[in-house]
Amino acid sequence: MKRLSDRTLVMQYVQNKDNQCLAHLYCRHRAWVYRTCMSYCKDPDEANDLTQEIFIRLIYKLDSFSEKSSFTTWLWAVTTNYCALQLRREQRNRTMKQHYLRDYDTHLINNQDASFAASMLMEHVMSLLPDHQRDLLCTKYCDGVSVETIAIDQRSTIGSVKMRLQRARDRARQLYRHAQGQYYSE
Repeated sequence: MKRLSDRTLVMQYVQNKDNQCLAHLYCRHRAWVYRTCMSYCKDPDEANDLTQEIFIRLIYKLDSFSEKSSFTTWLWAVTTNYCALQLRREQRNRTMKQHYLRDYDTHLINNQDASFAASMLMEHVMSLLPDHQRDLLCTKYCDGVSVETIAIDQRSTIGSVKMRLQRARDRARQLYRHAQGQYYSE
């Protein structure tokens, strides 16, 4: 393909969906778009990603190119608008993350005492359980052993292990509610 103008390449792509025209536009303007993106984000990897995204968006926008301005002016507008949009999104996400972390830290500090009390209460409840129930709950939930493996180890059926686990959880829940009522009434 001989050296065609940007305008001609755009028109041929819009009319025929000729990917070679698009490839020529990409080769011709990629470095410039990359440098523009780099001036916005200062990160080579992110600038490369932005460049790719801009050219992907370009495929869908080429039919909106009007001949009122040059292709490079239009491409510059698309590039700078997209980069500015991404910067605003990134800033908004960063701000939201900072608010979340601040709120989470505040929540963590406020709930540290409550969390400690709850864990102490749970330790107390576990000490009140019969040994076989405490061992079963610890094996399943602390050690992460599957019901199937527990059944094999205990030479039992999966259904009976599930039933024993349910009974142990129900007993622990009952003891927890009782202990919680005593703790908060003091």
